[in-house]
Amino acid sequence: MTSSTIATRPQKMHFSEIEAAQELGLNLDQFRTLIRQHITYGQEEDGNITNTVFQPSDLLLLKFLSGPLREQNEALRASAEQLQAQLV
Repeated sequence: MTSSTIATRPQKMHFSEIEAAQELGLNLDQFRTLIRQHITYGQEEDGNITNTVFQPSDLLLLKFLSGPLREQNEALRASAEQLQAQLV
C-alpha cells in the first residue's frame, strides 16, 4: 500500500482477512502467522482470525510488523522473475 494508492483510492473502512493480507503484500499463511506472533495469545484465539474485520489503523500497525516478510516476498519475486527471464 503506497502513498499514491492511498491518495487515489477511496478509503475503505473494513478489510477481511484475505483483503488485509493482500493489502500488506502477504499470502494468507504469512498473514495468519503474523497475527499469531504479534496479536493472539494462544490457539484458542486462532479460530477468531478468519472472523476478524480489520480497520485501516490495524493494517498500518501490521504493515510495520510485516516488514521482514514483505521484503522476503519481494526478494523471492525478483528471483523468480530472473529465473523466468533466463528460461526464455
